[in-house]
Amino acid sequence: MSNYKNIKNKGFDKNPQNINRKGRPLSIKQDLKTILEIDGKFTIDAKNIVSINDDGSVTIKIPTSESLALKLLQLATNGKNSNTLKAIQMIMEQIDGKPKQSIDIQETRPIQILQNDPLSD
Repeated sequence: MSNYKNIKNKGFDKNPQNINRKGRPLSIKQDLKTILEIDGKFTIDAKNIVSINDDGSVTIKIPTSESLALKLLQLATNGKNSNTLKAIQMIMEQIDGKPKQSIDIQETRPIQILQNDPLSD
């Protein structure tokens, strides 16, 4: 455990702007799960609509984590190259976790037996 004297006046009391008052940010894992479950249909809050274009398309503002999740899903579903496979692997690892790997180690070594014979002195 650290000594209080060593850390006093070196943390958030000197830099309160560094405190994350909302807690740890959500991971991309939850965003991936949400996007995969909604079947491609998004509901966008009105405050996140930046503009409605002349051709009927809409420009929206989305959080970075959702943007990353969408880009990853786009890579996974478009094309047939190594990036597609890597994206699919990343999605599976985020949703299901990395697969466990087992290692089988078998080694035989001779054991040398040392005897201490008190009578041999």
